[in-house]
Amino acid sequence: MPTEEERYNDVKHNVDNMHLIQLGVALFDEGGNTPWPGCCWQFNFSDFDPDVDASSPDSIELLAQSGHDFQQYRRHGIDARRCAYLVCVKLFCQPYSSKYVTFHGLYDVAFVIKMITRAPLPNTLNEFSDLVRTIFGQIYDLKYISRFCGGLRRGEIGLVGLSRLLNFEPVGIRHQAAYDSLLIGALFNEMKQRRHNVEDDISASVLYGIENRCVECWADSPYSAHVG
Repeated sequence: MPTEEERYNDVKHNVDNMHLIQLGVALFDEGGNTPWPGCCWQFNFSDFDPDVDASSPDSIELLAQSGHDFQQYRRHGIDARRCAYLVCVKLFCQPYSSKYVTFHGLYDVAFVIKMITRAPLPNTLNEFSDLVRTIFGQIYDLKYISRFCGGLRRGEIGLVGLSRLLNFEPVGIRHQAAYDSLLIGALFNEMKQRRHNVEDDISASVLYGIENRCVECWADSPYSAHVG
C-alpha cells in the first residue's frame, strides 16, 4: 500500500499534467433543500483534448458512453482559466459560511485548487492539506464519513453503491458532473438524518486517501474546537 505522501505525489503528477473536463456544483441549505429542483450547474471545459493529452482509453470510453462529447467541449466549452475567477469569487469568497461536500474527493479538490490558483499543486502533502483548509474550510468527504456509519461497509464502496445502501434512487446520467454533485449533496443530507453527528470534528476537512495527514492538520489548528 502506498503511503499518503506517495499517493499525493501521484495526485500532484497527474493533476499538474492533466486538464479538468467538467465541474459540477449543487446548492443545498442546512435542511437539505435546494432553491429549486435540480439546482446545480455543470461547466464543460475546452482545455482537454483526447487526441493529445494523456488519458486512459478505458476512462475515455466510459465517459463517451455517458454522453461526454469531447470535440463539442473543445469547440464550445469554457476555458478553465477564464472560469477560475468566477469559481473563486462565487464559491470561496462569499461573506457567509459555506460547507463543501465531495465523495472520494482528493482529485476533485486538487483540480479545483489548481484551477483557482492557476499554479501547480504544492510540492508536499503538508502544504497541500494546509491549502485545502485555507480554501475550503469545512469540507466533508462522504467516502471517509461512511467509514463511521453502520451498514455502509466501512467506506469501501462507490458513490452509486452508497446510494443503493441508503435506498436512494438517483435521477440523471451517471458520470456527469451535475449528476454527481446533486447525488452527493442529497446523500450527505440523507446521512445527516440517519446519523446526526455527520458534521462533527471527526469528519470535517478530512479527505479520503490522505485522512491521517488531514486529521493531524485539523488537530493542530487553533479553530478545531469550533467545528460541528
